[in-house]
Amino acid sequence: MSFPDDIGAFFAAHGIPFVAGRILGHLLVSEAPEQSFEDLCREVGASRASVSTMTRLLIQLGLIERRPGRGRTLVYRVRDDAWTQLLEDDLASAIRLRELASQGLRQLAGRPTASRRRLTEMRDFYAFLETRTRSVVDAWNKRRKR
Repeated sequence: MSFPDDIGAFFAAHGIPFVAGRILGHLLVSEAPEQSFEDLCREVGASRASVSTMTRLLIQLGLIERRPGRGRTLVYRVRDDAWTQLLEDDLASAIRLRELASQGLRQLAGRPTASRRRLTEMRDFYAFLETRTRSVVDAWNKRRKR
C-alpha cells in the first residue's frame, strides 16, 4: 500500500470516505504542494464526481483549501493550520458535549445522585478535555510562530 492508501484507510476507519483520505495523503506527499483538479483525479485514480465531492468534504473539514492557480485553473493544497483545525473541531465537540451533560444534570436536579453519576462523569471529562485541548492548541500555535 502507498502512503495515500494508508491515510485513506485511516480515514475510512474513522467514518470519512477512503477517497478523501487518499486525496489528503496525495497532497501531503506530492512534490508540488498544489495540485489541480485534473492532477488529483489522475493521481488518486478516482472519478471527477468523487474527487469533486471529496475535495468539498476536505475543505469543510478544514484540511485543504482551494485557490486560484494559473489562468482559470483552481489548485488544492493542505492548509497550513490543518492539524490544529482538527483539534479545534474536537474542542468544539468537547464543549458541546460538556454543555449537553450540564443541561441533562439540570433536568435531573433533585433526583438521586446515582441517576446523575454518569452525566456528572461525562461533564467533568469533557470539561477536563476542553481545558487540555485548548492548552495544546495554544502551545502548538505559539511554537509554530517561533
